[in-house]
Amino acid sequence: MFFLKKKQQLMRVKLDPEKNGVQIGIELVTGKDSQELSLPLSKEEIENYYKLPGFQAYVSWEEIHDAGLLTDSRLSYEDYYQLIEEETGVELLELLQLPVQEMNVHGELKLESLPEQADLKLVLKNENAQTIDRIGRRNGAIAVINQQLFLLPGKVYELQKAIEAEYETGYQKIGVCQKLANEAHIDQEDFLENESYHVVDSYDLEMKVHSPNHIELQPVGSTPAETTVLGSPSPVTTYKTSNKRDRFVRTEKISRDIIQLSKKRHITGEEVPLFLKTRLPCYLNTIMNLILKPFLNEQEELFQLKKFAHILRGTAGFNGLILKQISKWHMMKIF
Repeated sequence: MFFLKKKQQLMRVKLDPEKNGVQIGIELVTGKDSQELSLPLSKEEIENYYKLPGFQAYVSWEEIHDAGLLTDSRLSYEDYYQLIEEETGVELLELLQLPVQEMNVHGELKLESLPEQADLKLVLKNENAQTIDRIGRRNGAIAVINQQLFLLPGKVYELQKAIEAEYETGYQKIGVCQKLANEAHIDQEDFLENESYHVVDSYDLEMKVHSPNHIELQPVGSTPAETTVLGSPSPVTTYKTSNKRDRFVRTEKISRDIIQLSKKRHITGEEVPLFLKTRLPCYLNTIMNLILKPFLNEQEELFQLKKFAHILRGTAGFNGLILKQISKWHMMKIF
């Protein structure tokens, strides 16, 4: 009489790195056969499987799932990098056989087109100077080499995402990627080393006071070069020093803002108190430093300050917010 030996069962992690995250599955292995389980497991399935080798991997999957970090069993790379910053997260990832140490890599950012097209390529090499794309493949933040998973540095992944993203112009793409390449300690080919692109995607407004009845709005950047770009008719401004060129590029949104601002750059007459009434909360410091205080520089301009105070009187929120500052200048008598 022959007795059939019961096939051994175990639970095994199935990992599938994708562009935006890692697909994490759990397989039930019976002898030489395997079946991917539908997750999360039911109460009955848990009761049937909890004694099997590898069940702890499911427990880890469930903890990450219950934390809201899985979408259709996929862990995004953004959440992945957050988990490796926490001791508990590292333990959970290790139970799922995911790498928790960032791979040592170096590389070069290359431009394979004209700057307008911005066809950028990131070439990465391991610590043995082997090109990763030749000895394996990259899927998002994971490099697969000889069936082993390696986690790329977070800054390198951010750079790769930036290369694949959509932009308004090629110049903008190069500017963003150059900045990220520097942060990731990635070299740049000679052309990119000598051509630096800077994206101007924000600005502040300063108010220049010509008189109590005439205010001029001026867009300013974080540097004098950015301010020049904001005032230029061209969205791209180039500065050349020695063999290097710095190119400052406005985004399309900023260019549209500048066009609209140019149509109403000067505010005069009755529009002055209306403008200050609607914009007072966000321009309070500007009003203090750029409008009122200059009138105190010369004694003969006291009369102009009185006129300006008269314009502001009654503006919503003005008395409570500004009189306190005025009192510091010992000028309460003008009100």
